[in-house]
Amino acid sequence: MQTIQIDWHIICYEEFRYLENKALKIFIDEKKYLDIFKKMDFKVIMALGWDWTMLSAIKDLKHLEMPFLWINFWTKWFLLNDLWFINSKDFVEKKYPLLEFNLKTNQSTNTFYSFNEFDIRAWNWRVITLEISLNNKNILISWDWIIVSTPAWSTWYNNSLGWPIIPHNINAFVITSKAPFNPKWQNPILVSWDSEISIRNIWRKNTLQIYSDSNLVYEWTWESVCLNLKKSEKQVTFLIFKDYLEKWEEKVLFEQGFSK
Repeated sequence: MQTIQIDWHIICYEEFRYLENKALKIFIDEKKYLDIFKKMDFKVIMALGWDWTMLSAIKDLKHLEMPFLWINFWTKWFLLNDLWFINSKDFVEKKYPLLEFNLKTNQSTNTFYSFNEFDIRAWNWRVITLEISLNNKNILISWDWIIVSTPAWSTWYNNSLGWPIIPHNINAFVITSKAPFNPKWQNPILVSWDSEISIRNIWRKNTLQIYSDSNLVYEWTWESVCLNLKKSEKQVTFLIFKDYLEKWEEKVLFEQGFSK
């Protein structure tokens, strides 16, 4: 992702999409974003592009603790503002929590944050056995891949595996298995945001790959790891054009399975 600094505003976009997307190129070259900035008396991070642009901006810039203003310039988009509503003068804030997980290995402890989900995958599709602990209760599950989804992204991998979508106003995240080996029919595990869970790989310690929002953050062979998951105190603030809010909320409901 390429980043441009303009005064104290930040505009984020992907260079190849800037070169091939005429609307995006005009918006930047003709500095149409200045009309939006003139309406604001606070700092924002503006992300122009599509869903992946949004995730890249969250990953790289969340530490600035500034609200994000997303504007869609592509066909695939979710939670982004529509380009045709940028003349709106007012904004509505939407706040989304981040999923925090501490990864403890033999060498170190690192903290990662996910807006969408994090994945634990067995390399080369070998089965791994994980112990999941919640409120001093443990379960053992052997599988190829687990996905821990926030409500914002339960519409994606979690739903494609046949499991339910979590409405955005429910304070929970969901743990979903792919290709479970034992038990054969492992239902998704819904966990309250107020809870903290731990996950350890035991017995079958094949190579693990751990992804945060589709970014590989860990890969190792035959090593014990422990992950502690909880709702982060950090959160992401979105700015939605007030004139677009009704359509934005309709779009969210549509992604959750409700027809327009």
